[in-house]
Amino acid sequence: MEVLVSAPGETPVIVEAILPASPDRLFRAWTDPAELKQWFGADPSWIQKVEIDLRVGGHWKIEMFGPNGSIEWLDGHYTVIEPVKRLAFTWQHNSRNQAGQQQSTPLSEVNLQFRVHGQATRLILEHRAIASEGGRIGVRDGWSKSMRHLAAYLRSS
Repeated sequence: MEVLVSAPGETPVIVEAILPASPDRLFRAWTDPAELKQWFGADPSWIQKVEIDLRVGGHWKIEMFGPNGSIEWLDGHYTVIEPVKRLAFTWQHNSRNQAGQQQSTPLSEVNLQFRVHGQATRLILEHRAIASEGGRIGVRDGWSKSMRHLAAYLRSS
């Protein structure tokens, strides 16, 4: 599977992938906690818990262990829900190290578009308002890995 991404440091971060599923199936993979836990992130095995309140204004949260023993979570609120067409939400990355110190990124925005592409779906992901170049590069790399995990998950399910 080819994943097309914007150049490092560009804003917004744009990731496009053609995924082996219908828009309905792909939308479910993004909005069902049990499914999201199977493919999301740099390493889905780090995910401990996924909470989704799928309504405009509803809160979502993904809790995970970080690579250095930190506890991390991503969370935000849904801003647009158009089943099988579009999903948008705010995004914040939070972490707490072993000493209990917490850090959070500034709030950013993710917009997903699901477009029929033959027997597959073209997913267009835009991640906007990432404050730093390092953050944009990290988000770009993270989304690229997630898209590869998602494609593998869809092929196996």
